[in-house]
Amino acid sequence: MKTLLIAAAAALGLATSAQALTPVLTDVSAVGDRFLFTYSLTLNQNEGVRTGDRLVIFDFNGFDGFGPLSDPAIGTFTELTTPVGGVNNLQPPAGFDDDASVLNIGWRWDGPDVFTTGPHPPVDFMLSAYSRFDGTQLDGFSSLTVKNNGAAAGQPLYEQGAVAVPVGAAVPEPGTWALMIIGFGGAGAMLRARRRRAFA
Repeated sequence: MKTLLIAAAAALGLATSAQALTPVLTDVSAVGDRFLFTYSLTLNQNEGVRTGDRLVIFDFNGFDGFGPLSDPAIGTFTELTTPVGGVNNLQPPAGFDDDASVLNIGWRWDGPDVFTTGPHPPVDFMLSAYSRFDGTQLDGFSSLTVKNNGAAAGQPLYEQGAVAVPVGAAVPEPGTWALMIIGFGGAGAMLRARRRRAFA
């Protein structure tokens, strides 16, 4: 856990200079029989958000509901899930698959349009979701905001990258189960045969 927090803190330092919303896993906390994954984000001084702008975290294993979020004082998010594909067609970054058997989670900005002219002071906030699992692995995220100054003012900003998501214990495939059962049966038969010899 300590390693995870150190890595998250280092990534947070990099995320604050990103060009669009970059989620950084900052905490995994046990809450009853599930785990709360909390992500910090920064709305960079050179970006704004318009109604419909969004963030997607792909393949959030064991999704079990959204957690608290600290909406920026500037507006609100709507929470969304989708079994495949990004929210409103945001796609995963290269090198990451979108597993149709695992939910993607997302947040869509509901407005108002803010910081569409800038720059402005950075805005920090947090989003969270529950999982039935507490392990982590890297998967992809994608986000969409808007450039707020310079020659490209008003143009969309896309950010893609890797973020820590929950992962559960691997479930053995049927062939592996069969070999394990045969192995246990064979070990049991050998023990019985030894006992018979010892008492004969």
